[in-house]
Amino acid sequence: MTNATFNNPRVHTQSWYFALPSRALPRFRATTLDVLDRRIVFFRGNDYRVRALDARCPHLGADLGLGSVEQNSIRCPFHGWTFDGDGTCVGHKETAFAYPVEERYGAIWFFNGPAPLFELPRIDLPVVKMLKQQVVGCHPHLVACNGLDVDHFRNLHGIELLDEPLLDQPDPFRTRMRMRVAFSIWKSVSVTFTTHGGNLSTIDALLGRRMPLGVLFSHRPLLGMSSVSRTFVFVKSRWRLPVALFAVAKIVMGDRQLLDRIEFRDNLQSSDWALAAFVRQVNALPLFPPR
Repeated sequence: MTNATFNNPRVHTQSWYFALPSRALPRFRATTLDVLDRRIVFFRGNDYRVRALDARCPHLGADLGLGSVEQNSIRCPFHGWTFDGDGTCVGHKETAFAYPVEERYGAIWFFNGPAPLFELPRIDLPVVKMLKQQVVGCHPHLVACNGLDVDHFRNLHGIELLDEPLLDQPDPFRTRMRMRVAFSIWKSVSVTFTTHGGNLSTIDALLGRRMPLGVLFSHRPLLGMSSVSRTFVFVKSRWRLPVALFAVAKIVMGDRQLLDRIEFRDNLQSSDWALAAFVRQVNALPLFPPR
């Protein structure tokens, strides 16, 4: 897989990526994020909407994040060129590339490409907890697909599969595994694990009979073969959060140490059929910028 997309830090798929918490970007403020081997400026205008542009001014390359937000546009600090949320420059023919942006779950997300190819995952539970940022020592693709690696459930987590997992790929951007498991104090848990694009994954679970649980795992590349990761936990009521956080910790704690020190080998076996399906899907995703 030398020239493939999977686990390749030199290319980036057209997918949704977490940018920053919503509270970190007040109205009339701008901030620059170094991400995906480039700089992107995020700014919140007079209408409270967040926009994202290539942070390098097309004139001489100044960082637009050092400029000022005026109404719903951003003004370059160097020569005063002003760009709207679509990247159009007032009075000049040059444009700045504009990234699609969504604000959801108390976070700002951007799509790496000219237009979203798929929707940012929706989890319809009213209470959401954004966990602290983590840095994991492997490529985002390896973290995102970890829930498809059913062989490691029993060995690492003590999770028992109660029946044969069902795998499908509803569209070119999702790989989905449905299963029923037993772990810790829960004797039967229905779980659907889904990857979205190359770097997001979700868990939709029912703990016992009365406690729905949702989890969104978000990863983006950092310094080559590392990932900046954010986890969002969803429950029906706030008093369920401690139990939900306990369940999520039981699932992910054993993986963290291993993923921090993994050096991926392209040596998938027949038992890795679910991982192989994800790898093929990632390798078929369009890239931005195109290779």
